Amino acid sequence: MQAVYQGNATYAPSVRPQNDGWKPPPVFMLVMGLSGCGKSSFINLMTQGDCLISTGPKLCTRFPRTCKISRWVKNSEFKFIDTPGFANDTVEDRKVLERLVEYLAPRGDRHDGSNNLPRRVTGLLYIHSEDEPFKSRTSRKTIEMLVKVLGERFLERVTVLIQSQNGASNDLAEVVQSESSPLYPLYCNNIKPWTIPYTQNPQSIEHMLESYTTIYPRLVRLAALDNFAQREGNNWQYNDIPRHLWEFFPHDVGPLIIPDQANAQTRLSGREDELEKALAQKAEEIKALISTHEIELKDIQEKSMAEKADHDIQRGGLCNTIRDQKAEVTELQSRISSGLQESEALKELNSKKDSEILVLQGELATKNDELMKVKEDNDRAIQELKGRLRDKESEVVELKSRTNGPTNGPTTKTTKKQEDEIHHLKAEIHRISAEYGSLRSHMQLQENTEQADIMKALGDVNRLVEEFGQTISEHIETHMEHNKSKKPFQPKDLLNMFGQVEGDLASKIKQDAYLLLEYAVQAVMCDQLYTHLFKPFHPSISDDRNVFVSQIHAELARKAPQSVSGRWRKDAFNSISRCLALEGHDKSDSERMHRLLTGALVALLEKFDGIKPEEVLKKHDKALVKLVTKAEELNELIKGGVSVLGDFQPVAFPFGRAFQSSHMSEVTSKPKKPVRPETILGTVGLGLVKSYASGGDRVPGETVLNVAKVFGSPK
Repeated sequence: MQAVYQGNATYAPSVRPQNDGWKPPPVFMLVMGLSGCGKSSFINLMTQGDCLISTGPKLCTRFPRTCKISRWVKNSEFKFIDTPGFANDTVEDRKVLERLVEYLAPRGDRHDGSNNLPRRVTGLLYIHSEDEPFKSRTSRKTIEMLVKVLGERFLERVTVLIQSQNGASNDLAEVVQSESSPLYPLYCNNIKPWTIPYTQNPQSIEHMLESYTTIYPRLVRLAALDNFAQREGNNWQYNDIPRHLWEFFPHDVGPLIIPDQANAQTRLSGREDELEKALAQKAEEIKALISTHEIELKDIQEKSMAEKADHDIQRGGLCNTIRDQKAEVTELQSRISSGLQESEALKELNSKKDSEILVLQGELATKNDELMKVKEDNDRAIQELKGRLRDKESEVVELKSRTNGPTNGPTTKTTKKQEDEIHHLKAEIHRISAEYGSLRSHMQLQENTEQADIMKALGDVNRLVEEFGQTISEHIETHMEHNKSKKPFQPKDLLNMFGQVEGDLASKIKQDAYLLLEYAVQAVMCDQLYTHLFKPFHPSISDDRNVFVSQIHAELARKAPQSVSGRWRKDAFNSISRCLALEGHDKSDSERMHRLLTGALVALLEKFDGIKPEEVLKKHDKALVKLVTKAEELNELIKGGVSVLGDFQPVAFPFGRAFQSSHMSEVTSKPKKPVRPETILGTVGLGLVKSYASGGDRVPGETVLNVAKVFGSPK
């Protein structure tokens, strides 16, 4: 995230991007600050909304609320949560934070599908003014309590927007971070928020928001909610939030300004008189409406009787129409019968055409074999002609060296004859080379697949793996919150699902337990897909046959160019698939991959107390079937669909493998702060490597097209 944003370009609202139907979750941003500091103005600026604006301590926003209008930045939807301002004349600061926690806490009376699941947010924008009277109204104790509600780890998601009419932006940043500043509790920890000037320029604010689109995970819970759950388990109640906050923060926070009770009582009495008058007036209006409705009801009843008589007449006419239509239907049925006979004739014609297509396909395959034979004959002829050309050139050189004085007559004739023959051989080589080039171009045009298609197919598989891991993790989290387990759910227990993790290493990992579960599910799926689908030459043959065919292909890739070795690999894979299809094994292969994934996931989930893995996976079986289908389509594309482009291999790395930056990236890394662990715990997103054969007994060249997403152990 940049420290300062500048820009004077004209602002234009973002347009929602079009995609294939999937989109990432929205970015939820809290907007906080003193009452009247410009929170609602900021949201109106970014969303073109019409939130009420306060210019002083008078409170306009009494409870937190999520604005209906969104802002799109870099293909990500931003939603802003407006909050009551601190230091207002109605609600004390402690109550403001209490309402914020209540808004994010799980409630049993919600009807939006989120019962008993706390809301999560992405970050916080805190608007601070160094101008009076805002500066003197900021309470240091309020900021301390805010930090406790957020948690120290959340501070890296906080951005402080400083606005002032006096002073340079760099000086203001130093002032708010000093020990004398009321905002010092935000900066006294190891993790510090970002500090930038607030110029009310939409373009510079949009640049600032872009950094939140790369944060992972996108949505997290506040520390106060986790604290309550750790102390009370899953039994803490929504109505007990004030008591929890008083125990969590024993000190007073912010002054409570009580309005004049006498004036309030006078206004209340006057308001009661007005309400009584309004009620009497409404009672008279209701009586008048009842009388009017009775008159209208009589009119309606009379009209209904008249309409009933008309309907009886119309019903008689409809009966006659129905009899006429039945006669027409009988005639149409006879016409349809003759049409069916014509349809049968067309089907027979289509059958003949299909037979002709099959014959043409056979002829095309024969022509393709003939082209390959021509290519081999041309290669052999070129080599022979080059050898003959070298022999003739040697003879010419020898004859020229032997040519002298009076004896050069017959020798000159012989030399000229061989020069003509050399010229003829060169012309023949040129002709064969042109034919070979045309043949090679023809082979390349037979492939319609682009490298971008393969990258998109791999991206679809990784997206489905990520979504399935998130779905299973949320399902387990919901079950754990509703059913208290005798064995607590600890993050350290999850680490052993990746492999044997040492105790001191487990203590360094601070991720949320359910986020670790999500990574574990994704790692299991990536490992199974790589081991049983992508790594073998063909997933449907035995291991010893896979080894044998792979060795043949590796040797051929060293000896022959990509056009030859890739074509052999493609034809061999498709031949195996056709033979298995004739034997009826094509459907059983899909079921086999589905069965392997299900077995591995059952072994993972049965380690949790009170969980029935088969029932959990049965609820999400459609998503698993879709993932298997996409993965098999990718495997058929890279092994049976391309040859000249190269050999494409999806890759995954096992537990304990040393981190390799050229082939891997850490899943929790940020673009500006990449994480480079020593070893990895598992692969949560497949990578892609491309190799290209050059022949001449050389090792094929390798290119990393997509690095694998891994979850690494901290240093």
